[in-house]
Amino acid sequence: MMALVRFVVVALALTACGFSPETTQDGATQPDAPVALDSRGPADAMPATVQFVQSATGWADPWNNGGSTVAATFAANVAAGDVIALYVSYAGGTSIDTITDTLGNTYAVVDTIDDSDDSQKATTAYATSAGGGVGIVTVTFKDSKCCRVVIAHELAGADPTSPLDGYSGHEDGSPGTQPDDVTSDSMTTAADRDYIFAATSNASNESGETITAGTGLSLRVDDVVPSGNPTVSEDRQQATHGATTSTFTYSKNGAALTMQMAFKPPT
Repeated sequence: MMALVRFVVVALALTACGFSPETTQDGATQPDAPVALDSRGPADAMPATVQFVQSATGWADPWNNGGSTVAATFAANVAAGDVIALYVSYAGGTSIDTITDTLGNTYAVVDTIDDSDDSQKATTAYATSAGGGVGIVTVTFKDSKCCRVVIAHELAGADPTSPLDGYSGHEDGSPGTQPDDVTSDSMTTAADRDYIFAATSNASNESGETITAGTGLSLRVDDVVPSGNPTVSEDRQQATHGATTSTFTYSKNGAALTMQMAFKPPT
């Protein structure tokens, strides 16, 4: 009888400390392992950012061949809701007529600059993709001209209704060859965690020109344009809103058409 009382008292004590008895195969009872208490709260949600997905490029081939279009094809399908950011460089004396793609998107032209003698121009534009699928972007010009190149970035996670958060562009006929000499000029963003898209084209097509990314930026597109103007893109994440400039470094001093756009996450 005394043994039974002691067993009941022990069982009650174990239960109070977080143990619960279970029945073994022979009918006896034994305590469970203590209940683990997790002091950690729910994981904090990661802040939203805009992310690079893929790029596409296209150019006139041969470079000096006149034509009224230039197109870039993405290797993988574009996702619905993603932003397509564009940089287009083309011969002076014409302008962009339309920008279309195989997804039926409507593109907004953001900015256009030209070099000092109007021999080459550059334009930035973007669209938010209404649907997903094969993405081929085609830029059509008002006149048939040479020297056409387009770079496109697909971006995920941008604000669905108002993704653009700033832009700037700068032409420099003789920027120099020191690090970060080539600049887009400054823009001021209003949102944190923006994606900064930037591109530059050596409008004077200096022989042997190579272009590297600016400080704190990552080179994305560095395709060799056969006999054509070296044209590259870069990007970065801007952690905190405010004034920001994208830069490049040219190995040869030559005219530069440099532009940037900022895309914000949902607010």
